[in-house]
Amino acid sequence: MEKKYNKVVLAYSGGLDTSVLIPWLKEHYGCEVIAVSGNVGQGTELDGLEEKALKTGASKLYIEDLTKDFVDDYIIPTMKAGATYEQYLLGTSFARPIIAKRIVDIALKEGADAICHGCTGKGNDQVRFELAIHAFAPQMDIIAPWRFWELNSREKEIEYAEAHNIPLKINKETNYSKDKNLWHLSHEGLDLELPSNEAPINKPGFLELGVSPEMAPDKPTYVTIHFEKGVPTAVDGEKLESVALIEKLNKLGGENGIGILDIVENRLVGMKSRGVYETPGGAILYAAHAKLEEITLDKETAHYKNQVALKFGELVYNGQWYTPLRKALSAFVDSTQETVTGDVKLKLYKVVANLRAVWPDHAVLGLAIAADPYAYEQNDEMCRVFAQSFANAHLPLTALIPCDARNAEEIGSLLPQSGFVMLCGGHVPTQNHFFAQLGLPGLFHNYHGIVLGVSAGSMNAAHIVYAAPEEPGEAADPHYSRWMNGLGLTETRILPHYQFIRDHVLDGQKMEDIALADSKKRHFLALPDGSYILCADGSEALYGRGWYFANGMMEEINEDEDVLPLR
Repeated sequence: MEKKYNKVVLAYSGGLDTSVLIPWLKEHYGCEVIAVSGNVGQGTELDGLEEKALKTGASKLYIEDLTKDFVDDYIIPTMKAGATYEQYLLGTSFARPIIAKRIVDIALKEGADAICHGCTGKGNDQVRFELAIHAFAPQMDIIAPWRFWELNSREKEIEYAEAHNIPLKINKETNYSKDKNLWHLSHEGLDLELPSNEAPINKPGFLELGVSPEMAPDKPTYVTIHFEKGVPTAVDGEKLESVALIEKLNKLGGENGIGILDIVENRLVGMKSRGVYETPGGAILYAAHAKLEEITLDKETAHYKNQVALKFGELVYNGQWYTPLRKALSAFVDSTQETVTGDVKLKLYKVVANLRAVWPDHAVLGLAIAADPYAYEQNDEMCRVFAQSFANAHLPLTALIPCDARNAEEIGSLLPQSGFVMLCGGHVPTQNHFFAQLGLPGLFHNYHGIVLGVSAGSMNAAHIVYAAPEEPGEAADPHYSRWMNGLGLTETRILPHYQFIRDHVLDGQKMEDIALADSKKRHFLALPDGSYILCADGSEALYGRGWYFANGMMEEINEDEDVLPLR
């Protein structure tokens, strides 16, 4: 005989699954149904929720405002850890524990016999909800209808809802499975189930938190974020409470096509699932926080924290928030954040648009050629970070593998297989020497793929390289060579990171004065982060601001940041 319950508390969102559950629970268990909805920043999705819940048979609806606690106690600690799961910024994952905890509180207060959730038997959320319920009410029965009920498809749920006059905002043709909160919006189902289908990010109405990179403005937006011990506290000099801060960054990021991710992830239940995620403000915060840590964390701490971030992300994804290990990892993360204070200025701009225009329709093998051939851990981490960035930008890679001392002898076979090559950042002379050892100048004569130079890599791409002094002692060393033979991919010599180095003092001299003196021999361009040179079809053009150094003088060029032809 099927067990009967007197009172059941339902985790209620007003979506398809939970809408049909209210009458279904009453029919099957003869119980009173109390609905609970956790407000974690869904916005207008909560409009009319109480009326809908009561009309479909709930005796009452609790709408619990959890938004600030969600940000302060779940989002920010995860962001400080730098935790992700296979590039995913965990928007749904860390929302479930706080909602489940509050549902338990209300179930105990109401004297309920059971808690019901509408999570599917194929998904992650069933585990996340149930682990949290067991953590705070291990004696409580849990009803999970998706694991046994007859409404075993969304199509059947829609038919049931229509037969019971349950109002829905979806139909069989627009039936994407979505989850929205302050941090993100996820999309699953329908045409996304076939991995070969392009995500319809340019289709009107698909994206809700912003626009696609193609639809974003052609002018950059700058934003400065202030952090105190790893916690973001201000945007563009304006102190903001945590919820308002994320709302502001969501707007800025959404308008500029930031934070769209299309991945096939490994679910904790042992299957794969494709999701398209919108996390505009989150993507900005993660990037800014990581950039600040580059400056404020020592090498050993930074490298170990990267390992912690991987485990932290897995715990959050798996619903293990209320575990001793997660709490211990948070304590470690907090200790690393004592020095993570300062301002980070970011440029929000669809720089990848030019890359996307020439990128093949299919995924290509990427080769990241290192600056330091023996910095194995650093090279692997750089590949991980950039692979995530390319995925975020919808530039498909089968893999991004490092080329360093471990596989240098294989460069002759690796390069022809690679549709994309990245010349990584680091110490210019060290990288230049490694490039020469590999024989890259000759190998590139017959290479027809895409080449992206980053920092030192962009400098060594030139025919004649300006190797600006950067290490202590180099500026004062009369034997230090300022000019080297490069790869010959461009005639434009570049001095990157100009906004940071112009006032930097090296060996008692300002870097700007060093550069001015060196320009008496050969001219070059000084570029701030975000500006770049595009070389294609025999022409070269500057995108963004730049400063022209020649004959011991400098001149700012392209102030309006239009495209400036160079040759």
